[in-house]
Amino acid sequence: MSVLFRLVHLELDPVTGWRVPLAALASDGRALQLVPAPVPVSQLGREALSLFELLREALPAIQSFDRLPICMGPQVELSEAKAAPCNIEEVGVWLSTLLDRNRVQLPAARRTTDKTRQRGRQFFRTWGVHRWVKNRFEPARQWPTAQQRPKGLEAVTHWVEGKQRILLMEPILPGSDMALKRIATRALAYRETIRAISDTTDTRFVAYMLLGGSQAARDDAAGVLRQAVHQLVDLSVVQQRDDFVSSIRELGSTRELQI
Repeated sequence: MSVLFRLVHLELDPVTGWRVPLAALASDGRALQLVPAPVPVSQLGREALSLFELLREALPAIQSFDRLPICMGPQVELSEAKAAPCNIEEVGVWLSTLLDRNRVQLPAARRTTDKTRQRGRQFFRTWGVHRWVKNRFEPARQWPTAQQRPKGLEAVTHWVEGKQRILLMEPILPGSDMALKRIATRALAYRETIRAISDTTDTRFVAYMLLGGSQAARDDAAGVLRQAVHQLVDLSVVQQRDDFVSSIRELGSTRELQI
């Protein structure tokens, strides 16, 4: 029987992509096997090491190959599932070797849009609303009537469709001026288009700021985006996060009731 595996990563810096493996998971479709990673004492500072050890103690809470428990927090994420080699006799031993080879991933030269998108998706999974969140809103395809299909608008990363409303959602990682300006320009273009077709659709453009980055970088991001989007959500603020999650759940549920 084929075995799938994936790594459980602790992301230490979302801007640079610096992360360390916490554990490896394997599943043959019947049983889940978890192998904790060795503690990288020499590679981490005191605060990062304390966080690593705290989360390592919480690893037994993982009971699913596809989803992490909420107690792991947004800094912990799963890698893509891959097939393990067919000639492995001891999966646990092979996973330990794999973890040793992937001890620490050094900071990347720059973050990528893929990384931001994946972190946004992980947030939705963590808070249990991923079932309603779709990837990549393309106005030429998703807006239903001909007059609602403007040319030149870029796709939006995530979206939720309700019975009579659409919520467009763009994840933000503070720290990249170019990315922020690009998203602000996109949001303004959408707002102009939405205003022009306001009698036929109810669409809102929301930017949600993921955890990470210095407070100065977060303040700068808010300054760039606040006037461009319909709503700016800071996920480090509990009330804003909870309201955002509730709005996704309520909107998605209206679509289910319609169906």
